Amino acid sequence: MNTSPLARVPLSAALLFVASAGAQDCAWENLGPQPASVFSDPPRMVAFDDGDGLAVFIGGELVTADSQRLAGVSRFDGERFTSVGQFDPDALITDMGVFDLGQGPRLIVSALVVGGGSQVFLLEGEEWLLVGPQLRGRINALAVLDHGAGPVLYAAGDITFSLEGRIVRGIVQLIDDQWRGLPSVGAGGVFGQVIDMVVFDDGSGPAVYLAGDEVTVLGSGGERGVARWDGVVLSSVEGGPIGGEVRDLLVFDDGHGEALYLGGFFDFPVIRDPLSVASWDGEQWSILGGEFENEVFTLAGFDFGLGPTLFAGSFGEFDDPRTEFIGQWNGVSWVPLPQRLNGGVSILLGVSGPGIGGLYALGGFDFEPGRPRNGLGRVADCELCETDLDQDGESTVFDFLAFVGLYEVGSPRADFDGDGVLTTFDLVAFGDEFDAGCP
Repeated sequence: MNTSPLARVPLSAALLFVASAGAQDCAWENLGPQPASVFSDPPRMVAFDDGDGLAVFIGGELVTADSQRLAGVSRFDGERFTSVGQFDPDALITDMGVFDLGQGPRLIVSALVVGGGSQVFLLEGEEWLLVGPQLRGRINALAVLDHGAGPVLYAAGDITFSLEGRIVRGIVQLIDDQWRGLPSVGAGGVFGQVIDMVVFDDGSGPAVYLAGDEVTVLGSGGERGVARWDGVVLSSVEGGPIGGEVRDLLVFDDGHGEALYLGGFFDFPVIRDPLSVASWDGEQWSILGGEFENEVFTLAGFDFGLGPTLFAGSFGEFDDPRTEFIGQWNGVSWVPLPQRLNGGVSILLGVSGPGIGGLYALGGFDFEPGRPRNGLGRVADCELCETDLDQDGESTVFDFLAFVGLYEVGSPRADFDGDGVLTTFDLVAFGDEFDAGCP
């Protein structure tokens, strides 16, 4: 394995692709309700089986076609939307996730409440229960980690509070139903604004990872970038982004093992130009593709039948002029979905399950050109051709060159004979399918 601090994924294959209209069946379905806001305070989405089957839960105000407003949290079962519990209509959902605090998975949300503070709520049946006291400021992210003494709930964001004469900043943990700072971290926490937080095991055990806008670790020389809390030490991940903004964190396995993916618009120490997607596997950083015109707002993983694939959503364009707003990573470059959305994307979510499965998108788009509005859509039946690696609707010599690029970087997408290793037999298998052409 390459153990250099930063590995750039080859981009040669990306330069070989030519623009062409997609011709495959990959249509977006308009789910109906419109989000009230998608940019400054976009709704959250998460998949969860609440006992009545797998569903998509959306935190934020939705407006139906008949102008009915679904405030707080809504549930989509694949056919219809319903409100979940009695949530304060004046509260603004800031994060949502499925966490187990010791009594099984529960839906937990954070919200800005009347008065300007933040509160955490847990869904128990049809009732929203308060979790811990109110915090001053805005919670942007929630996470749960068990360090060996039971699961601990963490909240992070643009928050500060006083505890026993100390100011705790950025991240807190819930201990004995009270918010507390991280032990052995001096003043406690981080400077800057934490935007997202996830739990990831880099090979040395699970830890909480935090990133956002100029996040700076206190008590460690003022290092900026991605912060890591392992239950004992709060540190900055070496070699990671040192400036700019990380908008989204995602733990995803593309077939090589789990890695931590970052989306946003950020700077690396050894690269002059800002980047939008990177990954950390516990040993090295990798850059996915070249520059984007605008920052990536959201990342998601989903499998349309060709293996787990990483998707990125933006309010701008990727390098490839055909790839506006949503791109999929094919192992060496970003390529478009066969059908584009007419506008920017702020949230993506991949869900696997009968009747509810698909890639969900929420953003400032519509399904009819010339009528801009906020939209909520899903693409489920995406019949992709395995050899159409550049997603232009047909197998051409450019797909063969793309295969060579995937083979060179050891991508699982190049394992066309399905034996788990890359050999010359994969070239033969690709050639056979290539000759057969796309349906």
